[in-house]
Amino acid sequence: LTALGMAALALLLVLLFPTPIERMTHTISEQPVLSGAVGLLVFFLAPLVFVMVAITIILSPFAVLGVILLAIALVLGWIALGMEVGNRMAAMFHTRWALPVTALVGVGIISLVTALFNLLWFCGAFVGFLFSMIGLGAVVLTRFGFKQYPPSVVYAPVVTPAAAPQAPVVEPPANE
Repeated sequence: LTALGMAALALLLVLLFPTPIERMTHTISEQPVLSGAVGLLVFFLAPLVFVMVAITIILSPFAVLGVILLAIALVLGWIALGMEVGNRMAAMFHTRWALPVTALVGVGIISLVTALFNLLWFCGAFVGFLFSMIGLGAVVLTRFGFKQYPPSVVYAPVVTPAAAPQAPVVEPPANE
C-alpha cells in the first residue's frame, strides 16, 4: 500500500514539476557516490542544526520549517531515484516512456524492493536508508531541482598571442 501511495505521489509530482525532478535524476545518474555522501552529511548534520536553532526561542519556528523541508527533500529524492530506475527499465526494454509513467514504474519498483528487503532482519533498513541518502543528496546538490548539477562550465576561448613579425633571414654567401 505504501509503494502504491508513493508511486501515485510520484506520478502527481512529475506531472506538476517535470524539469526539477529530471535535474535531480540527472544528478543521480551522473554523480551517485557524491550524491550519497552529501545526503549522508545532510541527514546527520541537519538535526544538530535544528536543535541549535530550536534552542533560541525566536528561531524555533525555523527549526520546525527545517524538519518539514527535510521530509519534503527525502520524498523528492525518493521520487528522483525512482525515476532513474524507471529510465533504466525503459532502456532495458529498448523503449522510451512518458515521464509520469517512468516515475510511476520506478518508484513502485524501488518501494517494493525496499519492502522486500525489510523482511530480512540483517539488511532491511540499510537498503532503504541508502536509497534515501542518494536521493537526498541529489535534492541538495540541485537545490530542490532549481539548479543543474554539475553546473555547466563555460570555457573561455584560448587566445594565442599574435606572431610577432620576424626579420627576414639573410643567409651568408656561400664560399666556393
